[in-house]
Amino acid sequence: MAGHIEYFGVARDDLADPDWWYDPKTGRRAPWGYAFDVPYRNEDVTGDIKQIWELSRHQYLTVLAAAYAVTGNDRYAERVAEHLRAWWSANAPLRGVH
Repeated sequence: MAGHIEYFGVARDDLADPDWWYDPKTGRRAPWGYAFDVPYRNEDVTGDIKQIWELSRHQYLTVLAAAYAVTGNDRYAERVAEHLRAWWSANAPLRGVH
């Protein structure tokens, strides 16, 4: 809930309001464009794609959902819903690296 997570030894502190296209390892944001034209293997352009894609697997959302199931506290379920809506809004079909 505090917005902190670590992927592959790289810390992120933006999960309260995530930037789905940002790679904290390189400081780059993946470019927008037609999905099959995005050079996702080029770290100089896109950043470390593993950092970007790992967040978008949403594995941390299951922890929040479990916290809601155990506590009944709506703030956990609301965070899950916020993140899913934000991801859907930021990632149009066939656009970008996702």
